[in-house]
Amino acid sequence: MNTHINKILPLIALLAPILSAAAPGRFTITSKLDSAHLVMGKQTKVHVEVTGPIDDRSSISTIDTMWHKIEIVAMDKPTVKETVNGQKQMKQTVTIQSFEPGLYSVPPFLFAQDGDTVTSERPALKVLPVAADSLNNFENVVAVQGEFLPDGDDSGSNLIWWILLALAVVAAGILAYFKWFRKGNILELVKPAKKPLSPYELAVKRLNELHEEHLPERGSEKLYYTRLTDILRQYLDGRFGINAMEMTTTQIMEAVRINEITPELVSGIEFTLRTADFVKFAKVKPSQMENDKTFKTVTTFVEQTKPEEPESTEQPSADSEPTAESGKQEKN
Repeated sequence: MNTHINKILPLIALLAPILSAAAPGRFTITSKLDSAHLVMGKQTKVHVEVTGPIDDRSSISTIDTMWHKIEIVAMDKPTVKETVNGQKQMKQTVTIQSFEPGLYSVPPFLFAQDGDTVTSERPALKVLPVAADSLNNFENVVAVQGEFLPDGDDSGSNLIWWILLALAVVAAGILAYFKWFRKGNILELVKPAKKPLSPYELAVKRLNELHEEHLPERGSEKLYYTRLTDILRQYLDGRFGINAMEMTTTQIMEAVRINEITPELVSGIEFTLRTADFVKFAKVKPSQMENDKTFKTVTTFVEQTKPEEPESTEQPSADSEPTAESGKQEKN
């Protein structure tokens, strides 16, 4: 059932503008682009506006599974003000960009309150490829700067640069002396770089941090499930090579089932991902028992799928003291 609901959500978003036009409700929502043309890698803004009897606790949301070729860079904090007819108007600016040229429809924005849901139209956005000659801009800048150099001998200019370089070296030497050598902290300069955390270690660290924040108890269920599923998606990427951050729940489960993972663990993470989808897109509020279950499910999955540590091949020396384990073996 959850699979069917996940497939139907994008279809509802596409049909909502048509249905809302046929039967107007209490709310209206629009989205407009600053520009319908965008150079690949550049950014533009979408201005989303909702009008109606808006509750200050309501917000504008998106359907994450529909944002593929176009990326959301930032979402400004929405502003709400009263209109002349006693209604309220909520405005929010969203910054987007794309790195793939083509003609796209910007995914819709959703506003839901008191059982009413409205969806914005999908303005067209054409992403243009980067012109090949734009790579020569740096050479053009260098050429323009060269026009300001005086004709003839420039040895005086070179001398100034050498003096500035010498002063910079002397200043760096003085700073190093007072910061490291004089205080006896020279070892800080030769400390080896910290070993990066493994996918397992990183997931455990982030899970502990998330648990300490008690987000569901503070009413932040959406933020809790967003961070919990991000931890799971990044672990799947680092541990199994599954690009889960760019996949929908259905795509993730198809990739997970290919790996040698027990059915119980597969069922657990599917429950967690489906629950998160309902919280983020349908504004469902799970019980505390369900919140605890999803956290325990992700923790168990990480613990039971971590790579096995290689066994030590070192032989104990003859004069080394026997451990408790070796003592048991000798008695046997």
